Amino acid sequence: MSANTSNSSSSSSSSPNKGLRAVITGGTGAIGRELVCELLLSSHWEKITLIGRSKYNYPEKINTEEYEKQGKLIQHVVDMEQLADHKTELLQYFQNNDAAFCCLGTTHGDAGSMAKFRRVDFDYVDATAYAAEQAKIPYFAHVTAQGTGGFINNLTNYGRTKAAIENKIQSYQFPCATIYRPGLLNRGSLLRPGESFVINYLPIVPSIDVGIIGKALRIDAEKFLKPIINNISNVSTSPTTISNTTSTPAFHIIEHNDIYNHAKE
Repeated sequence: MSANTSNSSSSSSSSPNKGLRAVITGGTGAIGRELVCELLLSSHWEKITLIGRSKYNYPEKINTEEYEKQGKLIQHVVDMEQLADHKTELLQYFQNNDAAFCCLGTTHGDAGSMAKFRRVDFDYVDATAYAAEQAKIPYFAHVTAQGTGGFINNLTNYGRTKAAIENKIQSYQFPCATIYRPGLLNRGSLLRPGESFVINYLPIVPSIDVGIIGKALRIDAEKFLKPIINNISNVSTSPTTISNTTSTPAFHIIEHNDIYNHAKE
């Protein structure tokens, strides 16, 4: 699988980290771009690696070029179709990271068919989780949707696909894996016409600002990875790995209403 890298510089795995490192798939979507913004602006994170079909661009909030020059933002443009079929080739991008975030997701309308929808929301996500587990990344997070696992949702291809990928992620042996189930996404300038109507005229339908989800993703990861953060702050201590601090894998599901609490510092 070929990839174009916008910045060839990266920290050596043998050198001490100055902060946390994350790898993200789906970083250019509504939630993903908010998460990337959160991580780039946080002093706890040293390097953010993005893997996707296009480069990250969020000029309203982030000077992408500046972070690339600093080496904090590394971008790999890849063929997402090959990503799902050649999982082992992803390992080169996932090695030496503390957290993996998967913000991949689409709709039947955008995908064009049920099969193409499942290709993105199951196969692409599974490839991300597989590579993250193989790279021994301790923290993994993915965003699905409110109602996943419920009887009504399981009657639809959308709901069955979301439930299937949650179950697949749970089968991997991450020290910590977290699933977020937000309601209707308030994407700001990226709102689709139908979403805009519901948010503005049907307030009974649960909705949430994508910025809140991005913040919750960052904060939850930092809380779980606190032993590493503390070790980086205290250079006199021995290196800390999460595998030494957790005995059994943890799998968490954060429902819509709880996301707000997780977004609190």
